[in-house]
Formats: sequence, structure tokens, C-alpha cells
Amino acid sequence: MPPVTRDTAIPAEDRFGQLAPKRRFQPYPEYRDSGIAWLGKVPGHWSHRKLGYITTMQGGGTPSKDNLAYWNGSIPWVSPKDMKRRIIEDSADHVTDEAVRETTIRLIDAPAVLIVVRGMILAHTFPVGLTAAPVTINQDMKAISVRDGTSADFLAYLLQGIAPAFFALVEESGHGTKCLRTDLWKGSELLIPPIDEQQAIAAFLDRETARIDELIAKKQRLIELLAEKRTALISHAVSGRGSEPHVRLKHFIDLLPGFAFPSSGFSQESSDIRLLRGVNIAPGSVVWDDAVRWPSHVATEYLAYALAPGDVVLGMDRPWIGTGIRVAEITKDDAPSLLLQRVARLRARDGLLQSYLKLLLNSAHFLAYFEPILTGVSVPHISPEQIGGFPLAFPPGFVPVSRLHRPRSGAQRRA
Repeated sequence: MPPVTRDTAIPAEDRFGQLAPKRRFQPYPEYRDSGIAWLGKVPGHWSHRKLGYITTMQGGGTPSKDNLAYWNGSIPWVSPKDMKRRIIEDSADHVTDEAVRETTIRLIDAPAVLIVVRGMILAHTFPVGLTAAPVTINQDMKAISVRDGTSADFLAYLLQGIAPAFFALVEESGHGTKCLRTDLWKGSELLIPPIDEQQAIAAFLDRETARIDELIAKKQRLIELLAEKRTALISHAVSGRGSEPHVRLKHFIDLLPGFAFPSSGFSQESSDIRLLRGVNIAPGSVVWDDAVRWPSHVATEYLAYALAPGDVVLGMDRPWIGTGIRVAEITKDDAPSLLLQRVARLRARDGLLQSYLKLLLNSAHFLAYFEPILTGVSVPHISPEQIGGFPLAFPPGFVPVSRLHRPRSGAQRRA
């Protein structure tokens, strides 16, 4: 086998985050057709092996939840929710030695390759993990232990690499969830190099993926720092004391709550008008993944609730989520659409810029204002009146247009 070394690595990012010059792997002396259309040619000395011939497989189960003696022990009990990382050495739930002795679950020695064989996650992802400690698994998982001549580390990488082939075997069970039938994937043919090459390839991938993961972690930390800086910058810019420190937002916006379109009239026709719901508003953007529509032939009756590019919208239910305040601006791609209840449309007026309004609603000061006054226990909610009551501070020298045309009484100034 040609040596797999750092010098033969494929492109990686250098210390400045730029793409390094491309380097090629050293070629094998001989190649042959793999017989698999999507794979093409493979090294001539690699052999075809059925997955079921080079491994043994084991299922799992769930000990009775009613028997407290089976739970909160020290033995990891792995389920699909734990399959978010490659190396599995622990899990969210744990079982006891008594559960292993008295139920159908068995302790699986490491290293073993874990895969998910049932669940909606199989609609888009084929999770693969490698155990670094003895574990048990639930009934939605399979544990694959390798026979002599096969590296578990290599097999885990191999299954990750050929995930598209396994998607073709995913079926839908009678109750709608996705499943991967054991009899189908056990017969899958794999191309396996000699054990020394397996170990060299796995070691190379361990090293290179660790470097990539480190780069990703640094980038994510940089993104977090920049997000914090952005929030601080906005808050600083929109919170300075100006000539009008006690005015309320309601005096400078047209605020429209959405209409209560009845769900019985919703349409699934792609040609009909989309209804903007709270679920469609993410911090900074509108997301139409889960869209409902209103029949176009009656949409003209609700033109007052039509959204236009530049409109600012705010989700009034759960206005704050982990990634920020659910405020977004309507773009030309979001129109035409109609405003549904529990969403507010805001348009600036009287000299307030729409872009400045958007900054105000994204500021830490707006969050600090509405958090203590949210209503609702299970679903926190902010009302149109509470939105309009947000106190503004304008930059020095700002004179609202409305103040140029009408005098204000003392009562109005206190409003």
C-alpha cells in the first residue's frame, strides 16, 4: 500500500484559514473495476466481502421503565439521541447490572460499531458511532462487532463513507417511521483492504478529521465572539441618551397584528398564497420549510394583511429563542404572503427609519424590556400593546416629523 502520510493529504486549511495547495494521494500500483457504479475503480488487491460475513450483529431493548432497579446505574444505554458524535463512550441514560442480568439487553464490548436502524433520523442521516467503552443499546440500534481481519475503526469510517448506499435500503414501516431492514444491509458487499491498510487508513482519518474538527471549533468560537460584538454594537448604538429619552415605540410605527385565518381553510396548493406564522420567523430571516397557504381566489379579501418587502415582522409567541429575538425583514422572495395571528408587522413612520427599527428590535435593550413582562407559562407571549410601549432613545439632534407639525401636551409627553 502506498504510504498515507501528512505529505499526501488532500486539501486542508492552513493556519490562516485559507485552502492549502492541493496534494494528491500516491496511486496504487493496480486498479480494477469495483462492479459498483457509484464507486468506480478500486485498488486491485482489495477484496469483496459481505458485511454479514466479516461481522457479528446484536440488537438492543428497553428495560421496563416501571422497575426503578433497572435505571440510573453506571452502564451506558445508547439510543439514537446519543449518536451525535463519532466516539461513543457514554450516554444520556444509564442502566444497572441488574437490568443486564434480568432483561434482554446485553453488554456490548468495545470496540463496536453502532448504527441506527429505526427512526425518522434515517430520512436524512445515517448515524454511525464507534464505542470506546462497554455499552448497552435500545431497540432502534444495532451493534456491529468485527471478526478477525477487520478493523472496527476502519469499518466505522467505511459505513460513514458509503452512507448514500444505505439510504437506498431505508423503508417506511407501517406506522410511518423509517427503518433499515437487517436482512438487506447484512448482505451489502463492501470492498475491504488488508488489515494493515485498514489500520493505516483509519489512523490517517483519525488524525486529519481531528485537525478539521479543531478548525471548525475555532471558527465556531469566532462566530460566537462576532455575534456578541454585533449585539453589543447594536445595543450601544440604539441606547444612547438623546433629546427624546422617554418616547414610546408606538408613536413611530404602524403595528398590525395578524389575522386569525381559520385552519379549516388552509390550502396545500403551491400556487396559493403563503401565510406567515410564528413558526416561520427565525432570528434574522423568514423560513418557509413548514408553510401553510390560503386560496388565491379569496386572498384579495385580506389585502390589509399583505406583506411587502421591507416589512419587519416579529413572532409574538416565544419572541426569544436560543439564537436570538425572532425578528426578520420580509424580502422579495417572501412575497406575496399574508400575516397570520400571533405575528406582528411593523412599519416605521414619523422620521424613524425602517432599518433603525429593525436594529431596535434586535437590541439587548428590547430583550431586557420584554423578558420581565412576557405573559403565558407554557408559551411566553408579548402583546402588540407591550411592543408599542417600548421606550426609545434617539441619537442627539433627532426631531420626529410628528413633533414639527403638532404641539404636545404634558399628558402626551408622559404617554
